[in-house]
Amino acid sequence: MKKLLSFLTILALLPASAFGVQTDKAGRLKGRVVDVAGMPIPQVQVIIQSPADSFEVSSNEDGYFEIEAPAGTYQIRSEKLPGFAATRREGVQVKAGEIVEVTIVPAVSSEGVLCSLPVTDAAIKKLKGRKSRP
Repeated sequence: MKKLLSFLTILALLPASAFGVQTDKAGRLKGRVVDVAGMPIPQVQVIIQSPADSFEVSSNEDGYFEIEAPAGTYQIRSEKLPGFAATRREGVQVKAGEIVEVTIVPAVSSEGVLCSLPVTDAAIKKLKGRKSRP
């Protein structure tokens, strides 16, 4: 009976170990989407593509995104959004067991779209501290 229980335990653990082998071949891609002033751009669709794989993720309210991807070379692009141009970055290397960090800074679109940037508390304090010119 003990042998049967041991055998069943080993069988139950086999799929978990097989999954562990697969994640050893993957890396993590972490990034942030910001404007030229360094302010986060939320809800940007980011596409991570290689000849074999394609992944999509959206930046969160602080502009961050993260995804696990198999080791390989990827193209990272962000979709065009109002006030900003689409971006593309080639040759991003993801290695097994490593974390790759990227920053995406979309250019301001030249299509005449009005772009409003969020104003921070620090910027407001700086403006209040200035003396008005005569």
